[in-house]
Amino acid sequence: MKRIFFVLFALLSGLLYLNVQAQQGNFNPSDMPKVGVIFGKVLDEKTGQTIEYATLGLYRQKDSSLVTGTISDNHGSFSINELLMGMYYLEAGFLGYEKLRLNRIQINPQKPVVDVGTLKIHPNTLDIDAVEVVAESNQVEYKIDKKVVTLSQDMTSSGGPVSQALENTPSIEVDIEGNVTLRGSSNYKVLIDGKPSVIDGSEALQQIPASAVHSVEIITNPSAKYDPDGAAGIINLVMKKQKQLGVNGIINASVGTRNKYSTDFLLNAIRSAARGESVVSPQMTGKLMMGVRMGKESVAQEDDREKLSPREKDIIALLAKGVSNKEMAHTLNVAESTVKIHVQNILKKLHLTSRVQAAVYAVEHGLVQKD
Repeated sequence: MKRIFFVLFALLSGLLYLNVQAQQGNFNPSDMPKVGVIFGKVLDEKTGQTIEYATLGLYRQKDSSLVTGTISDNHGSFSINELLMGMYYLEAGFLGYEKLRLNRIQINPQKPVVDVGTLKIHPNTLDIDAVEVVAESNQVEYKIDKKVVTLSQDMTSSGGPVSQALENTPSIEVDIEGNVTLRGSSNYKVLIDGKPSVIDGSEALQQIPASAVHSVEIITNPSAKYDPDGAAGIINLVMKKQKQLGVNGIINASVGTRNKYSTDFLLNAIRSAARGESVVSPQMTGKLMMGVRMGKESVAQEDDREKLSPREKDIIALLAKGVSNKEMAHTLNVAESTVKIHVQNILKKLHLTSRVQAAVYAVEHGLVQKD
């Protein structure tokens, strides 16, 4: 009701003003009262949602000169007031949308208020082909809790063992014989894909080829989840998912009194993961550990396994599975020092020199079931 009253009042005032100006002979269109109003609403053409802060520009139809402008409110509505009589066109737009032009909007004494209705603007989208961004990561990357050395980018170390590839790595020292120390200590744990290795410390780093390793994670301050047990740190080898075929190994020989001598070697045959897991070290994914015992043995040595107590047979079976002394102590509910004594006794009774030989012996003589 108030709007109708306002429109009638503005119309009568305009007519009266025109009549007076015409009688005086000095009529000027710019002197006419600014009573024109244009209002409407802006929506997204696809979603139908209102568009806030859309820009509206009003131009004169005859010369395209800008008259005024405004923006839409939070409901998408807009209103342009105090306009002179005349012919205009309106442009509506927003960031990411195509402009919409509405021509021939006329404001005259008969129709000073114009409702342009709903202006639906179309999103300005451009379909492009897929973009692939390729970049190389740094060879040494520092994270919050570890340093990551990417060996797959080091072409010079691809033909040697992991120990050789780590020669220039911070916190790592490698002597002339290939022995690896972490922060000056050889008391560290070696993990393979986050799981304990059957081979301890520097020996594992000297046997595993760098070409089979994607990256090495050096953790100098391991958290409790790694069970560091006083170690100087942890070296975790992240193996490549696609492995190349190859074979490496180590040969051991031992000589004893009473005509006892033996030779054995341990082969690491790198195969695809689909061809089977390790029968000696299930933790070494994609590696088939094969132990072959060679040489001459006395009859007494063939029966050495009969000298093992049931507890020692349990321990050697766990050795073949790569279980650490601490884990064996927890499994068997005994002290860790007791486990160490049993391991030494086992090596002595079987005339062996390392845990690896004991693991191979257990598999060969059926003391552990192959996985």
